[in-house]
Amino acid sequence: MTAKYWIKLYHEILRDPKMGRLPDRAWRRAIELFLLAGESGDDGWLPDVPDIAWQLRVPEQELGEDMDLLAEFGILTETDDGWLVTNFETRQGAVPDAERMKRYRERKRKAQYHGDASVTSRNTEPETDTDTESDTEPEPDSALSSFISDSVHAYENAVGLIAGETQTEEVKAFLVDLHERGHPEWWQMAIDVSCDNNARKWSYIRAVLRNWLEQGRPGLKPPATGNGSRASPIDKERASVDALNEWLQEGA
Repeated sequence: MTAKYWIKLYHEILRDPKMGRLPDRAWRRAIELFLLAGESGDDGWLPDVPDIAWQLRVPEQELGEDMDLLAEFGILTETDDGWLVTNFETRQGAVPDAERMKRYRERKRKAQYHGDASVTSRNTEPETDTDTESDTEPEPDSALSSFISDSVHAYENAVGLIAGETQTEEVKAFLVDLHERGHPEWWQMAIDVSCDNNARKWSYIRAVLRNWLEQGRPGLKPPATGNGSRASPIDKERASVDALNEWLQEGA
């Protein structure tokens, strides 16, 4: 696993009894060790204890006590090769498309944002969960509105607030297009691609979506140019995800 500037921290940690029953100091230590494991980029393996103690500016004895406690709760695992954050590789790995779609559908079913909400504003009134197996499909307009609200919420959580009227209209146009073409899951997939490549910005997500919509499905590269070279930076927004990554690395 390549070292990154961020790690996934799941909401369910707030209700995880293993974490919830930890003393405050151990809870903080767990988060610090998660971050160190992510920074190391070694599938959850932690640096040597003396190195950890130096980085966290804590005595080795205190750190050892905290790590032993976290091991008792199953959060860390001590092996002959060193300390490992339990299940770190599984939890931090890329989400399969099928699982991502399943999560999207679950979010959609539990959506708390209904009615004619605009792209930049959401209804924050709590919704009574009345979902049953016999629920009927929502009306098209309601489904689209719910999809837009959920998608904006996902974008703002991962990237930031939508800025300005132009970006608002672009976002809405893409969401309507994805919904009408039957590919709503591509929105979250594009956000995930931007996060995985440390490119959390609208221009990158927009370029990824345009490429997918033009090519018919994610992952295809655009046709080669006449001279056999890849597209110029002028055509950046129409390029494949691989080419976009190259431009980012080159500082384009």
